[in-house]
Order: sequence, then structure tokens, then C-alpha cells
Amino acid sequence: MAPDLRTELENLIKETRAKIPFHLSFDGACIGDCEECPEKLMEYLSGELSLWESRLKKGQVPKQEDIAILSKDIQKIYSILQEKGLV
Repeated sequence: MAPDLRTELENLIKETRAKIPFHLSFDGACIGDCEECPEKLMEYLSGELSLWESRLKKGQVPKQEDIAILSKDIQKIYSILQEKGLV
């Protein structure tokens, strides 16, 4: 049996926090395309994960669409981090 949407999102958040190196520090020097800036991407993703963690604590149940959007963002950011040799 598939997990409920709440559990599915909790698992996605947990896996993402374990897989993405949020602990990395950057020297502040921006080079190249801002849309693919690892620092900004990880800040964005960390904020999204924290927002959903807060919503879940308040009892909000995500929709399948919410999980799909977050999952797509995670995959895209992870791919960029791979291309840059950070994961």
C-alpha cells in the first residue's frame, strides 16, 4: 500500500535533506548564470522544505500536485548540483 500524501511528503523532505549538501559554504563569488547558482538554488530549496515542514506541523495535508512540483524542483536542482560537481 502506498503511503498517504502526508507521509509521502515527509519522506521526500527527509530524503532530500540527506541527499543535498545544504551544509556547503560558498565564498560569495558569483560566476555565470544566476538561475543555476548552487547557493541560491540550495537557499530556495531549503526554504521550500522548511515551509512544508512548518505546514505539516500545523496539520496541513499536501495535494499530490504539491508533492509533484516539489519533487520536480528537487530533481532539477540535484541535476544542476551534479553538473557542477557538488554531489
